[in-house]
Amino acid sequence: MWPQCGAIPKDLTYQPGKNELAVLDTKFHGGKPADGGEFRYSITDNFPVGFGFPEKIRFPAERTDYVSTGSGQRWHESLTSGPGAIEQRSGTPASRGGSHAELNWFKPVLHPWLGTGLGWGQQRRGNDLKFNTPGWGDSGPDHTGFGDVWNADSMTQTTEVYANGVRVARQTGSGAYAWNSDPGEQTYKVVTDTTLNPERWRLATKATRSGRSAPRRPRPTGRPSCRCSTSAST
Repeated sequence: MWPQCGAIPKDLTYQPGKNELAVLDTKFHGGKPADGGEFRYSITDNFPVGFGFPEKIRFPAERTDYVSTGSGQRWHESLTSGPGAIEQRSGTPASRGGSHAELNWFKPVLHPWLGTGLGWGQQRRGNDLKFNTPGWGDSGPDHTGFGDVWNADSMTQTTEVYANGVRVARQTGSGAYAWNSDPGEQTYKVVTDTTLNPERWRLATKATRSGRSAPRRPRPTGRPSCRCSTSAST
């Protein structure tokens, strides 16, 4: 990316120096060969919407990426393995020009993780509560992972919500919704259970993550009102 302000330059030659690019030694992990897709979306201060489409990749793989840097330049990445069985997303990190780092995707062990690539997080509007607990982040920093548990037969995920110890919601997938909840103060607990077929995924075949919110009155603004402490086991 080469953002310009005011007008299009007469000379469109873009020749960044090594101190203007970041080098990423990128590894795409896979227990078995598999097709997938990946793309790195440019996010800038003057154009905060990423455009693009997944490009085919074969897991496992390694490559060297040269990434644009500069004021306001960030990147959002999305990868699928399966294809489409598990999607992992990054946040919108920025790289420093002249830096050299390692980046891993789908590196074991896969586990539930609430990263900044969540999409939508925990919400409360009136007496309705929504929880999102993606089940398959990796060991890389801030990688959130979602599974297609409705179509892929190699994985399962079930998410439950408890209010004062009583189950009030149970859904397939990462999302759980407690409608028409008691407006009084209650302690909410969210539990998500995931499984992966070891014949296909090998590691992290089972995980449980739970979070508990302190009792508090609902906010009328619709902003999240639950702050959860979480733990996971694999």
